[in-house]
Amino acid sequence: LITLLTQLQAQSNLSEKIEMMIGIHYGSLMVGTIGEPGRMDETVIGDIVNTTSRIEQLNKLYGTKIIITEQLMMHLTDKS
Repeated sequence: LITLLTQLQAQSNLSEKIEMMIGIHYGSLMVGTIGEPGRMDETVIGDIVNTTSRIEQLNKLYGTKIIITEQLMMHLTDKS
C-alpha cells in the first residue's frame, strides 16, 4: 500500500504529500453491520481495535510507516 501511494503521489500534481501509517495487531474482535436500509455501516469493536489504533500512532514517535506487534509475529509462519 505504501509503495502504491508513493507511486500515485509521484504521478499526481498534489501540492501536499499524503502520509499513511499502519498498525497491525492480532486478536478477537466483533464485526457488525448497523443501520437501516439505505444507510448501512460496518464497524469493528473490541480492545484489539483500540490497541491497534494506538500501535498505528506509534509510527509518528518512531518515524516508521508500519508497526506490527509481537503477538502478531508469534502467529506468522514466515517471519521474514
